[in-house]
Amino acid sequence: ARVVGELHGPFLYPHNDNGENDRMNAHDAVSHPSHYTSSRWPRECIDFSRHMSFLAGNAFKYVWRHADKGTAGGVDLRKAVQYLEWAREDNVGALVEVPTVGLPSAPLVTIREDVADCVVYAMDRSLGVPTRTAYLALVWIVLGRYDDALATIHVALSFLEE
Repeated sequence: ARVVGELHGPFLYPHNDNGENDRMNAHDAVSHPSHYTSSRWPRECIDFSRHMSFLAGNAFKYVWRHADKGTAGGVDLRKAVQYLEWAREDNVGALVEVPTVGLPSAPLVTIREDVADCVVYAMDRSLGVPTRTAYLALVWIVLGRYDDALATIHVALSFLEE
């Protein structure tokens, strides 16, 4: 196993003899669906959302995968908005300390840094301004800044509706 890319976290993934990441190449519809293992991301969404509250994690998931869902991307962004509004209403924090299964525990600051690194990585590989704008919301979500995340997603939705 080796650390993926230049990311800060201690998230290790098994690699096959060719140096390819076995986990990211496995497009199993249950464990590793393709809309979570897209090549634009160096990690899977669950690597972050498992450290989040239910509401923040769902918002994060919908923003993460929206660009891989074709024309339904706007629907996923609207779902993220709904979860963020609930998280804001309930005053729910974003990150929670949870034990990880099969992965080393990561300090919450490392998770924040890795989300930022993943967003930069994905923005270099994303399609257009709406997607890049929406990806910025991932950083706001992990920081618990729901108002900023909502504003960013609304801007992305306005681009999609043009």
